[in-house]
Amino acid sequence: MIGAFLVTFALLGSFGQVPDPCATLVFGGDVMLAANLPPFAPYNPTPLPYGFLFERIAPFIREGDLAFCNLENPISGRGKRLNKQFAFNAPPNAGAALADAGFDAVSLANNHCLDFGEVALSDTLEHLSLAHVQYSGIEPETPVIIEAKGLRVALLSYLAPSVYPIPYKGLSLQPAKADKNHIIADVFNVREESDIVVVSLHWGCEFSPQRDPAQVTLAHDLIDAGVHIVVGHHPHVQQEVEYYHNGIIFYSLGNLVFAKYSKPVSRKTRLYRVEVDKSGVVSAAYLPVQIQEGGQPKPLAIDYVTLPR
Repeated sequence: MIGAFLVTFALLGSFGQVPDPCATLVFGGDVMLAANLPPFAPYNPTPLPYGFLFERIAPFIREGDLAFCNLENPISGRGKRLNKQFAFNAPPNAGAALADAGFDAVSLANNHCLDFGEVALSDTLEHLSLAHVQYSGIEPETPVIIEAKGLRVALLSYLAPSVYPIPYKGLSLQPAKADKNHIIADVFNVREESDIVVVSLHWGCEFSPQRDPAQVTLAHDLIDAGVHIVVGHHPHVQQEVEYYHNGIIFYSLGNLVFAKYSKPVSRKTRLYRVEVDKSGVVSAAYLPVQIQEGGQPKPLAIDYVTLPR
């Protein structure tokens, strides 16, 4: 009886409180799964060897109670290419590939979601749903709320006006736009039904390793408004990570999987792991990754490396 009491007391802690549940969130950068790379090649609907592309990093992605990335292409194989320099379109099996790799949700708020028009984006929503991969970032932005180890995690995604493609304007389907007041209103609305709020922002300057002051201001304002994690995409290279109050800001996660193409500067990247509880961010770590020729990411360590505060 005394032994049982001591064990119970140890579990409750010195203040008699049951420890808050802690969940593991995994974040990846840009994932592009299209075989076509206009203007270098015409659209090729041939399914890619996704098992090969994900096989080395999938075990680390699957460690997460929730795993999230930016999907940098529609999943369709149909549609009419819009007038853009780079336009991507992945075949239907790309949705299942994301699920098999361990991803639970993706952002579609980027400058490639409508590359092949509304038909292809509508197909994307269907193929992701069939694969049980949730998505955020399409107007009107509706938060994705996923339970992870007893915590309710809300995901919101937005595309910065500075990188919004002109050919997308006027279409009935639109990526959610990153207006600060709009985002803060969305965060306010979701806080009561969630424990952790994650905001994904497609922003910044491509191939620049430096964040800009406007990004810092917006990220700080969002955390002050109740966001716990800000996840940045679009530059295709790593940018600084910043702990701020009880949250964390990834200004750019870089690429993660960029099928058959990635500039040398974009091949050195990371996968991030964040431990959270109801108070916010507990700790963070990263897995160094090198994208090989052919697009396969290769871990450069056997485990995540702690990211010091």
